[in-house]
Order: sequence, then C-alpha cells, then structure tokens
Amino acid sequence: MIAGLIAASISIGGTPDLTIRQAERLAVQHSTEIRSARDALKSAWALAGRVEAKTRPQIGLSGTASRFDDRTAVPFGGTEFEMLGNHNEELSLQLVQVLDLSNQLGTAHAQARLAAMSDSFALLATISDQILTTDVAFINVLRAKQGVGVAEATLTAYREQLRTVTELWEQGVGQRIDVHRATSQVASAEKDLVQRQNDLALARSVLNDQLGYPLSEDVALNEAGFAPEGAPNTAGEFEALATYAGKHRSECKAATLAVVAATKGIKLARSDYEPTFYVALTGNYYPTTSFSYPRQSVGALTLGVSIPIFDGGEARAKAQEARATVDSAKAQQDHVQRLIALQVQQALLNLHSARRALEAAAAALQSATAAKSLALQRFQNQVGIYLEVTDAQAALAGAQASQIAAKYDVEIARAQLARAIGDLEVPATEESKS
Repeated sequence: MIAGLIAASISIGGTPDLTIRQAERLAVQHSTEIRSARDALKSAWALAGRVEAKTRPQIGLSGTASRFDDRTAVPFGGTEFEMLGNHNEELSLQLVQVLDLSNQLGTAHAQARLAAMSDSFALLATISDQILTTDVAFINVLRAKQGVGVAEATLTAYREQLRTVTELWEQGVGQRIDVHRATSQVASAEKDLVQRQNDLALARSVLNDQLGYPLSEDVALNEAGFAPEGAPNTAGEFEALATYAGKHRSECKAATLAVVAATKGIKLARSDYEPTFYVALTGNYYPTTSFSYPRQSVGALTLGVSIPIFDGGEARAKAQEARATVDSAKAQQDHVQRLIALQVQQALLNLHSARRALEAAAAALQSATAAKSLALQRFQNQVGIYLEVTDAQAALAGAQASQIAAKYDVEIARAQLARAIGDLEVPATEESKS
C-alpha cells in the first residue's frame, strides 16, 4: 500500500490535515462498489453454510389431526370390528442423517467454499482499485493546488513588471507599448489563475465524492512524498515485477480458485449417477388407538437408498456444462494473467517516462529561472528590451507548470505500479476471513 503522507501543510480551521491513508479508509467506507462486493461475499459464504448444513442431522416434528365422515368397521363372523375411529391424531418426531458415501455433499461444500474464497479475493481487488482511484484523486488535488500557486506567483510577477514599466514610462525612459504589453499580460495571468482555481475546485470535488464529503468542501491535505510500501526495486524490470504480481495480485488468486471450484463441479455433476443413502430414526405418537394403530408409541429405524437409472440425459448434460465452465474459468485465468502482465509493463514504462520527464522539467526550470533573472536585470539596466522579460516570464511559468505536472506524474505512476504488482492490497476484511 502507498505509504501515508507525512509532512503537514497548513490546516484550515484548526482541523488536522487529511493524510492519504485517511482518505483511502474514508473512500473504502463510502464506496458502493465495495459494499456490493462485500454483500456478494456474504452471500457466497451463506451458500457454503447452506450446503454444509445438509451434511448434518436433520430433525423434524410434525403433527396431524383428521376427522372422518364415519368410523371404519369390518364385519367378521357376524361381528363388526372397528378398524379406525371417526377421528385420528398423529405426532411424529424424525431424525434423518444423509450418508454421503459418494461425497456429493462434501464436493458441493468444497466448491461453495472455493467460490466464497474467490469472492474474498475479488473484494480485495475492488478495494485496491478504490485505493488507487482515491490516491490519483488525492494527488490531482495536490497538483491543482501547486498549479494555483504557480498562477498566483506568475500574476504577482506580471503585476510587478507592470509597476516597473509604468514607472519607467512616467520617468520618460520607457515606452508606452511596454505598459500596454504588461497590462495585457496581467489580464492573461488573471484569466489563467481563474482557470487554475476552477481546476482545483474540480479536483477537490472528485476527491470529496470519493470520500463522501460535500463536493465544495475545502479539505486540508497532508502533503509529502510517498511511494509503494514493500514494492520490489523497479530495477528488477518487467520479468521480475510480472512474477511478483502473479504471486500478489488478488485477481490471480481469485481466478485460480475459480478454476479449482469449476473443476469440483465436474465431479459434482458426475455424482448424479451415483446412489444416495440416508438413515432415519422416527418416533410416532397416536393419542387415539385403533385396530390400525393399536400402540400409542411407535418407533422405526429406516435405511434408505436411491439409485438413478435413467434421467433423460440430465446428468450427462450437467457434466458437459461443468466441463465448459472449467474451460471458461481457465480462459479467464489466462486472460487475467496476460492483463496483469500488460498492466505491469505499462505502469513500469509510465514510471520510467515520468522520472525522465521530471529530470528534464527540473533542468528546464533551472534554465528558465536563470533566463528570467538575466532578462529582468538587462531590462532594468536599460540594455535589454521588455519583450525579453515577458518571453522569459512566460517560459518560467511554463517550466514551473511542467515541473509540477512531472512531479505528480511520478507519484501517480508509482501508485499505478504498486497497484499493478499487487502492493496496494489491503488486509482481508472480517467477511473475507469468515
């Protein structure tokens, strides 16, 4: 998981700044996708419990009371014998235990548990996706804030230049066109500042939506450098990282369990051909005795067997369906592995590109800063023209913006690589541990 931001920025209203880990936890709590995944996991474990319950003894209590139109009598030797009165009551207690000699229920239970475990890893993958989305939104807010800072600094610089050229023109050593140019640049910088502020408002709204906050709330963020925890050194390059991802990504584990669960389905389908056995212990109580029920209490021990002979081809069709399910699960497993490898490769390339861009942006910013200082000095000493100053200021503003973008592009690339190799995984929830 990405390490928390550790350096604090200025807080608003005295409230602690929000760290990236706090933002991740809030987003996980607020996510409807995660809630749906948790509900699916609960349902899967409930299904496994329902299948397991069939392997346990079943106890049932039933009772009947019947009123007939008349008693039932049989004549014999000139005398009538009452076989059954005009009413009859029965109370029955039954204990039934299925004898899973063919392991049908055991296989079904194992399949249900494997499916639930697969869903637990799917939940972890959903949480990891939400964490990455939140991290990117968090970083975009920081980027937008830096952009506003650059725009404010640029506007301040242009206003200072406007003041300088105005004073020079009033002293008769400047040109009127420089005043007009500086005024235009101030207006352009004010427009750029408004755009940057709008970008910040939009980025903040996206993050607040992830956290469940009001969209317009200005949440103070805790800003510092961050990188994936426990991630292998990127010097290992693609092959090592792809292998690492194959061992750590929840999607790989879920796909593997899905294949094993589907394989259990073949055995389960074939078990339809096998006989089923059960043993039952029954106790009946008849309050009203008769010739048919001469004893009030009757106990019975029953051993039952059911042997399938012909089902119209249903079992064979189930086996074919199960084999097709296995093939589909294996194909999905292969797709997941290839997709993860592609994600690792893309994330690694993006990180390398972002780092190179950051190095280039830092060099460009250093050069633009020196050029701006030189142009301003030349103009103040009246050996340079004002156009050199404006061009240098524009170049400096562009270099500052590029440096900020490159800096946060590196952080986003780090987060994406951590997700690609499985280092954004979170501890299993209570539901997934069930």
